[in-house]
Amino acid sequence: YIYSIKLKNFKCFKEEEIKFNIPSENNFGINIFVGENNSGKSTLIEAINFIFEGTTRSNTIKNKNFLNEEAFVELTFSGELTKLITLFAQDNKKETFKKYIYLEETKEYLTVKRVDSDPKKISFLNKATGEYKNESGIDAPFKKLFELETIWADRNPDDDIKYSSTSIIKRLLSLITENFEEKGTFKSYQQIYEETFNKETSELRTELKEVQKMTNEILKKQFSNVNILFKFDP
Repeated sequence: YIYSIKLKNFKCFKEEEIKFNIPSENNFGINIFVGENNSGKSTLIEAINFIFEGTTRSNTIKNKNFLNEEAFVELTFSGELTKLITLFAQDNKKETFKKYIYLEETKEYLTVKRVDSDPKKISFLNKATGEYKNESGIDAPFKKLFELETIWADRNPDDDIKYSSTSIIKRLLSLITENFEEKGTFKSYQQIYEETFNKETSELRTELKEVQKMTNEILKKQFSNVNILFKFDP
């Protein structure tokens, strides 16, 4: 989980550090930002997005009163980081992630930073030296390890609920169903489905062959060398 965020010269923030409420023992928790209009609530979300994506919803991230100074966002994660990395990180990057984990009072932390002068690179804090380093090829594995979903209030809701391969709803449902899909019940269903809809000798496939043939004859008259095959995805 996100333990804290530090902003410097980021939009309406000159310099700020915010610590989040941490999850309860059963790993449930929520943080809510409350404040007047234009007090920086959305900017905090944009700052978190900046860490993950290197961009914000606006072209300018710097505080307009300090355009000559560096702007950055620093995010610190905590929780069972070693376990998370072992289970889910890209194999050739696991040791790279792990070497930046540091302990404070037996708790694990990992701190990352992104600056406006080089927003495409994310840097990791070496707690022992206080230095930040961008490891080669680490940006994409980092995004995959700590996936972030942001639903903006001024977006069309249809953009977030449509069932496309990259949509939020598709990814969430995939997480829920991935274990089930490996179990015997679902595999039995897949086998029956394939035999019913896609096996060459099935009654349905026999009927569809005639439809395919007629459709192909029509299309070939208009588009020459084309071929249609009906395939059903369970």
